[in-house]
Amino acid sequence: MKKFLFLLCVLSASLSAWAEMNPCDTIVVRKPDVVTVVTNDSLQAIRVEGKEGNPKFTYQSKIELTDSNYVSESGINSNDFSFRFGMPRHKDDATKNWTFQITMNLFAGFLSAPGLPRPAEVQAGKSAELMFMPLNANYSPWKAGKHSFSLGLGLDWRTIGLTRANKFLKANGELTFGNYADGVRPKESKLTVFSLSFPLMYNYYSHGCGWSVGPVFNFNTYSSIVSKWKDDGRDVKEKMKNVYVRPFTVDIMACIRTEWLGFYFKYSPANMIKADHGMKFHMLSFGFWF
Repeated sequence: MKKFLFLLCVLSASLSAWAEMNPCDTIVVRKPDVVTVVTNDSLQAIRVEGKEGNPKFTYQSKIELTDSNYVSESGINSNDFSFRFGMPRHKDDATKNWTFQITMNLFAGFLSAPGLPRPAEVQAGKSAELMFMPLNANYSPWKAGKHSFSLGLGLDWRTIGLTRANKFLKANGELTFGNYADGVRPKESKLTVFSLSFPLMYNYYSHGCGWSVGPVFNFNTYSSIVSKWKDDGRDVKEKMKNVYVRPFTVDIMACIRTEWLGFYFKYSPANMIKADHGMKFHMLSFGFWF
């Protein structure tokens, strides 16, 4: 009877200590290095190795149902490969010779058109760039991952809006601009270019901030001009496609980034319109990226 009471006391103390260490049977591990799951007819076990700020951390949970010799195991190592939304994160693990990350990024900025012939003027509130990069592969061949190279796939929309004094025109094999007809009320005139973009960047990232620089290869697959005005109270819309934009251009892009927000600058040194097809101008954009 005394032995039974002694064992009961030991069991109660053990359960109390376990309850203090594991409140509500919930444990949160941020950025684990390895997660191993073992499952079969008689066993289910989870093992976590490493976490943010503590590579030696381990956690294991096991439930045994019946006797069996069969074990199935799989693991994911987030030090070598990761997928996330936003900017690549610097890793301080000097034991790794390389890192590989895939990210998704969004660029949103203001757009201008240096070299646009006078008297046409860009309307800042209606000139913008939006680039969505669903795939951006970052590779670092060195330890710690401070220096890396990246290749992205992006969908880029660029829109240039003129002030109401002028509108874009496509006539006689040229892109030019002109005035609205007398007696109408101008609303807007925009040139839109859609591109399939491939940024090839060199990146440096350390201690929560970094910078990137490199070319952006653009396959300009679609272009149009849309002009709108009111004529005697009636809305009028004029749209023309394929406005002689070069099918391939190269931009120069530079980015500065922090842990949560980035800034970018992008410039197209080549004229956007094909030679002998009217006006000559470049595209310059700057803004934020996430």
